[in-house]
Amino acid sequence: MLRLALVFLLIANVLIFLAGRDEKKVNTLPPSLANDKIVLIRNDVSNSRFATQEESMFDQSLCIEWGPHLEEQIINARSALLESGSRRFEENVKMIDISSWWVNIEGFATRREADTMVASLRSRGVTDISVVEIQQSFVLSLGIFSSEDGAKTRLNELLEIGIEQVQITPRGTSAVFFLINDLDREQIERLRQIAANYGQSQIRTIPCETSPEA
Repeated sequence: MLRLALVFLLIANVLIFLAGRDEKKVNTLPPSLANDKIVLIRNDVSNSRFATQEESMFDQSLCIEWGPHLEEQIINARSALLESGSRRFEENVKMIDISSWWVNIEGFATRREADTMVASLRSRGVTDISVVEIQQSFVLSLGIFSSEDGAKTRLNELLEIGIEQVQITPRGTSAVFFLINDLDREQIERLRQIAANYGQSQIRTIPCETSPEA
């Protein structure tokens, strides 16, 4: 009987030892993460380079440009722009088809002032001068050139003898572009529909250089 009791005691010790090893294995598992250590990763592309052009139209640093409009379209386009809801815009004239370059001096209020400048230039050896009246002011024409390089050569010649008021003006087909900065999404969509009736005119965003006033 004593021998049998010793056998049972030995088996019990073995079972207790094995149970202790299993408990150590369980304790070696990593602890669970605390709530304040959990970080959620979110994919946010609202300000990414994939933002649409329509979203960029509402950037405060950008304005909307609509054009070109030739002379015969300007009055109707202006009225359509007012119908779209805009009350703050300006009109910029740009050259869209250059055919020549004009070397000139502008800013003379009277013909007498222009003639006095002509006499001064001729005394300094400048020839090929004529006086042109444009919108109740006078401009000295110093040559019209078919290439920009030719106009720049003439300009440099005049600058070398101290004539600083001279400038180059491109000549050809000009058009009006409207610069707008007060439209909401609904008004922009309405303007897009209107623009479809104006030939090659387009609506695009550009940096705002000024604050357009009606």
